[in-house]
Amino acid sequence: MGHPGRSSSLNAHVDHCPSSIALSESIPAQQVLLRPLAIRDLSGVQDLFLALTACQNDAFSALQENPVRVSYEMRRLRQNLLAEQRYLCFVAEHEGRLAGYAAGVVEVQAPIFKVDTYCSINEVFVQASYRRRGLGRALVTEVLAAAQAMGIGWANVHLVGDARAAEPFFASLGFHVGALELRSAL
Repeated sequence: MGHPGRSSSLNAHVDHCPSSIALSESIPAQQVLLRPLAIRDLSGVQDLFLALTACQNDAFSALQENPVRVSYEMRRLRQNLLAEQRYLCFVAEHEGRLAGYAAGVVEVQAPIFKVDTYCSINEVFVQASYRRRGLGRALVTEVLAAAQAMGIGWANVHLVGDARAAEPFFASLGFHVGALELRSAL
């Protein structure tokens, strides 16, 4: 479904976030805890991130000569973003294990004569055994609600390659195509 060298950028205003999302009947809501990322979760989130990139056939994962070093750097990056209050990450915990997570980064752009702050949804992953139960939607909704609470008025997500299959999911959350980016290898 994906096209190499091509990505879509979806945008949404975050003023319509529901305050709560009901999970499907297959996992009762009281059994799944949605909560902000804690430092103790960083290793688990990194494991889920590695699973995410493997699912997407991420070309960069094959280039990682030192996965231990990459994991260390990703943990350090997430810690720095947390310290700067720019990493909006929520995890789904079920029976003491991470079932999924969604993360956005607060970004600032400065187009001509205007400074704008937005939330870039960079990572969404739910383990296969927990999919199709509303966890992804609930996690993204939590990220959008946190962005809204910070006074941020819009969010975006970039879907590249195989990840473009997630376009209907994000459209159901109010995202729409805002830009088409074409890329070329140099």
